[in-house]
Amino acid sequence: MFTSRTPWIILLLAWMAVSAWWHVCKVKQLCPGEITKVIPVVTDQDSIKAPPPLPAHIQPLVIQDPGHFMLKANDNISFAVSSPDINLNSLEFVIDSVADYLRVNPDRRLIIIGAYSPKEQNPTPYENLGVVRADHLKQYFLNMGLPDSQFETRGIEKGSLSFTPAGDSLYGVLSLAFMAADSTGRLGPNVMPDLSAIEALAAAEKYRSVFDPVSLYFREGSATYIHTNETNRFFKEVARYLRDDRNRFKKLLVTGHTSQPGKDNQYLARQGAERVRSQVKEFGIVYGQTTMRVVGGEQPRPSATMANSQSIRNWVTVVIPRDTLRINP
Repeated sequence: MFTSRTPWIILLLAWMAVSAWWHVCKVKQLCPGEITKVIPVVTDQDSIKAPPPLPAHIQPLVIQDPGHFMLKANDNISFAVSSPDINLNSLEFVIDSVADYLRVNPDRRLIIIGAYSPKEQNPTPYENLGVVRADHLKQYFLNMGLPDSQFETRGIEKGSLSFTPAGDSLYGVLSLAFMAADSTGRLGPNVMPDLSAIEALAAAEKYRSVFDPVSLYFREGSATYIHTNETNRFFKEVARYLRDDRNRFKKLLVTGHTSQPGKDNQYLARQGAERVRSQVKEFGIVYGQTTMRVVGGEQPRPSATMANSQSIRNWVTVVIPRDTLRINP
């Protein structure tokens, strides 16, 4: 009798599997290879029309995993000035869709980059308000049952944040990018549309160790490099490393780069390196614990990285060389 029921059991299981696949991949369009656009559902037939234009201070929220997944909402997440508390502005349905995508694609990791304006105060016990804001969105996902391993948060100072006319709130504070779960953590500027090319390159840098170089970037017209939680972590670890008496002969190598050769560009590269040597004092790294070199246009950044950042003329790399004897002070 059991044998006679076997084909029906198999058919039932097959039907359940096909139904689940159809719902996830065709109805919700969350399978790899599907491009998803979230459109608000309107029940009033008289209201079906193009959404009204956003105010000038609000840029639409765009979340994408290029070639697989895309969300574009006619609003954006906001924060009160100098506050880490997130305001989703009725965009819960967007975040829910991202959560669904991560559930059916456990091999993907979401990088959340939080920004803060240099005009803001930081009321939190953490040094970087941006990473606290990113953590608040991450917590929203964790409360939905997603694993911590699928998320990474970073913070960055951003001078071009959009303030409301009243000056009490900011938009465009969060940028989100997808990566493979086994990725090294380096992001390209093309996956962070809410950041400028220079800010995207700065946010892409990731601390690994004091022996792995970190690149520092300058906004146009600024003498201060862009601070992120990753660069802060790097310099704190360098300071701790240099305080160890066993490393008293080690030095932080500061290398000035420029995108083109020439006397003027060599000057830019040297100027950038000297500025960084002075600015790292805030981390307890004195001038005598650093050394400098200038490579000018001899070691340009890879063309793939520079493709969306042609305006970048100079940047600086910092690292503790593994063999100090090879470095000329």
